[in-house]
Amino acid sequence: MQYIDDFFEGRMSGDEVSRFEEKINSDPSFAADVAFYLSSKQVARELAAEEKKKRFKELYTSTNGHHVEVKTGRVRQIRYAMYSALAAAVITAIVWMAIYRNDSPTDYANRYIKDHHSMISVTMGKEGEIQKAADLYNKGQYTAALTAFENIISKDSTLFYPLEYAGLAALRIPDYEKALRYFSRLEKFHAYSNPAVILQAITLMKRNQHGDKQEAKALLKRVADQDLDGKEDAVDLLKKMD
Repeated sequence: MQYIDDFFEGRMSGDEVSRFEEKINSDPSFAADVAFYLSSKQVARELAAEEKKKRFKELYTSTNGHHVEVKTGRVRQIRYAMYSALAAAVITAIVWMAIYRNDSPTDYANRYIKDHHSMISVTMGKEGEIQKAADLYNKGQYTAALTAFENIISKDSTLFYPLEYAGLAALRIPDYEKALRYFSRLEKFHAYSNPAVILQAITLMKRNQHGDKQEAKALLKRVADQDLDGKEDAVDLLKKMD
């Protein structure tokens, strides 16, 4: 709640705001937390205002000219009403997410990225430079990570992972054209495990412009038919987008 409060109170930097907004798009449970935050704030304000009105009326109409002490039972009733209202707000937020959330290719892509590429790790190559760039990516500093990976690629374009990670960083910014270019270059590598094709599909799904869905489905079908890296996910995504 403090993290969400920082966003709405303007206590975040530009990069933090971007990451916050991306998290809303990619994480349904976090979006529900934000909805709960907004609902609870509104409910609390409404309850406080209503209670103040009632209390003022009691004081104003009292005949002895003295403030009437609020009884313990009354306090419990107020707290119970607030807790009940907050619980109702949670339920409302969850129902709202369930009813009005219309899964799109972008939603599916965001979940895939969250499940498979929230973090990256170095497995081979010039580990010192790549690890520093990977650390930037893992901290959510995608623009800086992309610049770092591009510097590595400019020195040696034959390295597999900098191309993949540069594409992922571009995708997270997002810079869809650059991501597609890097994943297209990655496809030319003859590696045991090469996610280039499914990542191109994910990029098109996340962009979700005219024609992107059909092109993404064609790429996913290719992954499934040719038994490429990510086949299981490709089959699942094809079923969801039918």
